[in-house]
Amino acid sequence: MSTDEISPTNENDSRPVTTVDALWNFIRIDINAYTKPEGNQSGTQNQTTSSGAQNQTSPNGADIPKNILYGQGDDGKMYSTPTMVFSVIGDSDSFVPRPWPTTLFQTALIEAAKSGGETWILFRKNKKVVSNAIQEAYRHYESMEFGIEKNEIEDPQRHIKLINIAGNMIHQPSDNPPENSKTCETIYNEINIGETEDQLLKFEKHISKQEVSFFNPKMNIKMPVPIAIIVCEGDLNTIEHIAKALNENIPVIIMKGSGKAADLILDFIDNNDEFCKKASISFGIQFDTHKYNLLLSCLKDIIIHKDRIGVFDLNQDDPLKLSNIVGETVVSCWSMEHVIKTTEKTQDNQENNESISKIGSSPIPEDVRTLTGFSLTWKFLLKNSVSPETKFPKKSREDFKMESRPYVLNPKYSTPTSLPLYFYFVYQLLQETERLEECGPTLLLEALKANRCDYVRVLLAKGVNFKRDDLPELYEQTVACEGCKEEPPCLHIEWILKELEKDATIHMCHTYSFVKSLNDPEKQLKPSNPPDILVSDSAEALCRTILRYEKCGCAAEKRSTISDILLWAIFANRKELAEICWLRSENHLLTGLVCSAILKKLSKKANNVKEQILSNDLEEHSKMFEQRCIALMNSMYNENTKHAIDLMDDEAHVWGIHSSPLTFAYENFMYDVVAHTSSQKNMNKLWYNKLPPDLKPFLKGKIHGL
Repeated sequence: MSTDEISPTNENDSRPVTTVDALWNFIRIDINAYTKPEGNQSGTQNQTTSSGAQNQTSPNGADIPKNILYGQGDDGKMYSTPTMVFSVIGDSDSFVPRPWPTTLFQTALIEAAKSGGETWILFRKNKKVVSNAIQEAYRHYESMEFGIEKNEIEDPQRHIKLINIAGNMIHQPSDNPPENSKTCETIYNEINIGETEDQLLKFEKHISKQEVSFFNPKMNIKMPVPIAIIVCEGDLNTIEHIAKALNENIPVIIMKGSGKAADLILDFIDNNDEFCKKASISFGIQFDTHKYNLLLSCLKDIIIHKDRIGVFDLNQDDPLKLSNIVGETVVSCWSMEHVIKTTEKTQDNQENNESISKIGSSPIPEDVRTLTGFSLTWKFLLKNSVSPETKFPKKSREDFKMESRPYVLNPKYSTPTSLPLYFYFVYQLLQETERLEECGPTLLLEALKANRCDYVRVLLAKGVNFKRDDLPELYEQTVACEGCKEEPPCLHIEWILKELEKDATIHMCHTYSFVKSLNDPEKQLKPSNPPDILVSDSAEALCRTILRYEKCGCAAEKRSTISDILLWAIFANRKELAEICWLRSENHLLTGLVCSAILKKLSKKANNVKEQILSNDLEEHSKMFEQRCIALMNSMYNENTKHAIDLMDDEAHVWGIHSSPLTFAYENFMYDVVAHTSSQKNMNKLWYNKLPPDLKPFLKGKIHGL
C-alpha cells in the first residue's frame, strides 16, 4: 500500500482505500459546494474580471468574492485552499483530575484563526475536554459573527472552517445543503481520515506540501500552506505523534498549563532529572518497560527538534499572543528546513556536514555572506521554478493587494511574522526585486488596514509614500460600518460622524464602493457629493465641522499624505498609528492639539448616545495627545526657553484651520496647555510688553492709606 493511502481501521468496514490527496480535495470542495452555473460556458452570465476569473454565486444567492483562494476545477466545482491550518490534538482519557483554563485557550485559538485569514481547524469530535472546548469556542465565534442566522459552512464570510476528521463516513460533498443547516448547534465539515495518529500525521504532512497563493492570481506566486499542530493535554500517542511531526518539519505549538503530555514535554526539555516522577504523576498510570522506553525515545526525538516547538502559556500569555507564536514557529521551520535534519533530508545533511568539515576555517565566500537572494520568499519562488528577476518588474502594485478585509491586530502583540504571513512574504518579495518604492504603497495600505504598526514604521522610514488614491479604500474598510443597517442606529463611529456631518461622512466612507459600482450598472450607488471632490477634502471638512471652524481663506498649501493618514487614524481611533504619523507630521504642537480636540468632541458625542466604552476609549486617546503636547512644551522650554515662548504664537494651517497653539488651546478649553509656563510667559510678554511688575504705586497707597 502506498504511504499516501489511508485504509479503513475497522476490518468490517467496506469503504475503499482513500488517498490523502482525495481527502484533501473532498474537504476543499465540501466547504464551498459552489457549482458552475449551467449554460455559462461562454462566460456571458458571469462578469469576467481583469485577471480572467469569473464571479460565482453561492447557494444562498450571495456573490462569491473574486478571491484568489477559490479556484475552479475542470468539473465546475469551486476548490478553496486555506491560508492557515490548525490541527488540534491531545484528547485522551484522564486519570488525574487537573483543570486548566479552557476559556483562555478558546479565545486564543479563535483570535489566531481570525488573524490567519482563511483558516481550517482540524479536530476529532468526541465527548472529551479538548473536543468540547473547540466546539464551544466555534459556537461563540458563530454567535459573534453571524448571530442567530448561522450561515452555511461554504459561505465566503465564514473565514474559519471547523473540520471534524473523525466523522462517520468519507462522503462526497452535496450540492444541496440540508434544510436544517442553520438550526444545527454547530456547523462544521465532517470527514473521516482514520482513527490512528499515523493516519492523521499523513494528512498533516500532505497539507504541509500543498501550496496557496497569497497574491493576485495573475502573479502565480505559490507559497506552502502554513500548518501548525496545537497540543492540549495528550497521552503517549500524542507524544509519539509530536515526535514524528517534528521529524517531518511540521511546527508544534504546546499549550503550557493544559497538563499531561503537553506539560511533560516542556518539563523534559527544561529539566529531565525528575522525568520518571513527573511522567507517573502526569498520566496516573502504571508504566511497563515497553511504554516507558517508547515514551523516553519519543521525548529524546522531540528534544532534538525543540527549535520547531512554540510554547503558549495558558496561565500567563495574552490570548492575542498565539498568532505571533504560531507565525514565528512556522517561519522558523521553513527557514531551517535544510539545516535541521528530517527523515527526507538526513542523507543530504550528512553530505553537507562532510563538505563543511572539509572547508574547515577557510574564509566564507562573498556570495554566501550576502543576504540578497536568500530570503525565504525568494527560495520558495526558485523552488517553484519562478524567475523573479524577469517576471515581477512587469507587475503593477495592484497585484500585491490582499483580496479580503484584513483582521485588525493589537500592535502590542504583533511582530513581523504574526499571522497572516501575507505581510512577511510581500515585504521580502519587494525587497528582493527592489520594487519597495514602486509597490510599497500597496503594502503600506494593507498594513494600515490591519494595524501592523511594525510594517508601517519600516515602510515610512524607507521612504515609501502613501498614495492619496488609496484613501477611499482605507476609510471604507476601517471606518465604515460593515453590514450595519441604517435603522436602528448601530452606534459605531460612522454613525456618530454622520450625526455631525452626514454628507461628508458618506462621501468619506463610501466613495470606494461608488467607484467600484461604476463598472456594475446593476449596483450603481448615488454619490452624496460630486465625484471630483477628494475624500481627503471631505475628511478635513468633517474635522472643521466637529471643531466649528470655517475653512481658512488662505492659499492652499501643498498637503502631505502623512496628514491624511493621521486624520484617518484619528477617525478610526488607531492610537499607535496616530502617534507614528503625528511624529512624522509638521507643526507638531498645533497638530497634536487639534487631534486632541477632535477626539474629545467625538468622545462627548459618543457619551451622549450612551456608548460609554467607545466614549472612554476616545477620551483616553484625546488625553494621550494632550499629554504629548505638554511633554513637547516641557522639553522645548528646558532646551530653549525663548523659542518655546515664541512658538505659542506661531500661526500655522492644520486641515484648513488657521490658528496658533495658544489661541487654539484657549478656544477649546485646554486649561493645562493654557496654564503651562510657556503660555503664561507668552501672555505676559503680550500684555505687559516685557515690563516687570511695578510695586511703587502699590506701596505708596498702603503707606498713605489710600
